[in-house]
Amino acid sequence: MPLNWAFATASFSRFHHAMTQLVTVISANHDTHVTVDAGLKALYIDPTQPRIISHPGLRYDWNGFGDEHGKVTGASGVPLPGVGEVLELIVPHCDPTINLFDRFYVVEGDQVVDIWPIDLRGCSQ
Repeated sequence: MPLNWAFATASFSRFHHAMTQLVTVISANHDTHVTVDAGLKALYIDPTQPRIISHPGLRYDWNGFGDEHGKVTGASGVPLPGVGEVLELIVPHCDPTINLFDRFYVVEGDQVVDIWPIDLRGCSQ
């Protein structure tokens, strides 16, 4: 039986993403973009772009910006964030992104309530 996409969209619209990633603006010396501290080594590469959810109108851009750094641009008229500002984004593929880190921080609101070690991180053979 084929999936009814209208039903699926309506049924799952009340759920939120269970995992997001925080990135910090580390450079803001261009008019066209800012640099964040999460590049290809912090986000699993997937055809889907990471989506910034904390700041409407901002966009994370892969386009070869680097292993350690990411590029964030703004839609026309949207101000770019400043150095030190933290952005929250939805990662394109969560489980291989988790494997890039040693710890998973569990938060409720703005509070870290637990820290889970990622014991088997990088142990693929």
